[in-house]
Amino acid sequence: MKKKKRIRNLACGVLVLLALLLVMIFVKKKSEVTVTRETLTGLTVDKLKTIAYKKKGSEEVSFTRNRGLWEYNGSENFTVDQTKVGTLASSLTGNGLSRKLEDASDLEQYGLADPAYEISLTTRDGEEIVIHVGAINEMTNDVYVLLGDDSKTVYAVSAGLLTNLDKTRVDYEEAVESAAESVTESSTADNGAEEVLEAASSAAEAVTESMPAEAESVPESASSAAEAVPADGSSESAS
Repeated sequence: MKKKKRIRNLACGVLVLLALLLVMIFVKKKSEVTVTRETLTGLTVDKLKTIAYKKKGSEEVSFTRNRGLWEYNGSENFTVDQTKVGTLASSLTGNGLSRKLEDASDLEQYGLADPAYEISLTTRDGEEIVIHVGAINEMTNDVYVLLGDDSKTVYAVSAGLLTNLDKTRVDYEEAVESAAESVTESSTADNGAEEVLEAASSAAEAVTESMPAEAESVPESASSAAEAVPADGSSESAS
């Protein structure tokens, strides 16, 4: 009897644990919303004016777009690689949401109690969007983020977002080789133009030098012809 009672109590305990587990799964699923067509920021690249991000313990990297070109903030002599910054802008605006977790109470489990990265985006209209980046979910390859001051809604986006955030400002500088090639091509074009101008100038000088000699020969020919004609205009007859 005691043995049967013990087995019955153990079975009841297992059922209770299973029931609690099912409740926890249901609550978690209820708080997770799958997002299919929404992007993290709702912005497009053409709307961006400034991009700034900072990795915990590192310096801030920031860019401003003027007349369609990205410039590095704080350094006029920094030549920005436009392609790389364009890729960064695309990753920040085109990163789709995979999940949205509402009523998140424990930010620490998402790495958002002390975020690893902070991103700030400003639009041409002056709107600012701040993104706090937390931990990576190794199972889904998503990274958890918060938007602005809303600490109750956690978003899960592709971990590819972190690829560009690990770069420092040096990674966005245009390669020296490319700049040198541009200067060389420009110099070659200038030298070619100078050679053409020199050839044209030499030809002009040659023409100018030949003109006085030809001009002098014309009066001499005219003078000889005048001497051959008598003063009265008649021609001498043969005797």
